[in-house]
Amino acid sequence: MTSLQADQSIEIAAAPEAVFAVITDPARMPEWINGVQSAEWEEGSGAQAGGKFDMRYKYGRKTSDIKMEVIAVSTDSSFQYKTIEGPYPIVAHFTLRPSGDGTTMTYNQTAYSDSFMAALGINLTRWIAKPMVRRMLRKDLEKLRAIVEGAA
Repeated sequence: MTSLQADQSIEIAAAPEAVFAVITDPARMPEWINGVQSAEWEEGSGAQAGGKFDMRYKYGRKTSDIKMEVIAVSTDSSFQYKTIEGPYPIVAHFTLRPSGDGTTMTYNQTAYSDSFMAALGINLTRWIAKPMVRRMLRKDLEKLRAIVEGAA
């Protein structure tokens, strides 16, 4: 399976607990993750390994239903989830570290091909796709920072 990995880091003037509360709440994802139209925990799920949430994601003109599953969580320091149903297979990993009076947050995303054509597309456009994904992650983190710092 072909993949494309990108990451970004940002300083947020808020405690890791405040950042963690936002990134582990799928209902808040539309506020800061581009393309997410809605997201919510499945009944009985939450921010623990095995927890599942449903997401509506818009890319271009198409809106898709996607199911995600939490892979790992470490209170106030790490949150990781992956696609288990639907298009756009990804693994998203957020790492939080106390830094001065705030938090350094790193957002790592790995996108995987789900078809021969997707693999070909990743391989042919990697040189331009990776910088584009990094810019997208940066914009998402800047929106997250505004939300968390605005609430602090």
